[in-house]
Amino acid sequence: MGLQWLELLGLFTSLKTLRFGKEMALPVLHSLRGLSRERERALLPSLQRLFVEGYQSSEVVQALVEDFVTARQLSGQYVVVHDWGR
Repeated sequence: MGLQWLELLGLFTSLKTLRFGKEMALPVLHSLRGLSRERERALLPSLQRLFVEGYQSSEVVQALVEDFVTARQLSGQYVVVHDWGR
C-alpha cells in the first residue's frame, strides 16, 4: 500500500499545501519515512505547508512528521507543519 501512496503523491509536483485527516496521516507518513534522499527530493518538490489532523495529540504522528520534516530540511526543502483543526 505504501508504494501506491508514493505513486499518487508523485503526481502532485506543484502542490504547495497538503492536508491529512487522522485516518490518512499514519499510512501516508509511514510511506514517506523510508524514501531515499533522491526520491524524497523529487516527491512533492513544491510542498511548503503540511496540515495533519490530530498532530499535537499523537506522539506517533509527531515522530513521523518530524522525520519527514528533517529529511526535507537536509535537502534544502522546508515545510511548516500545522495541526489541522486548531
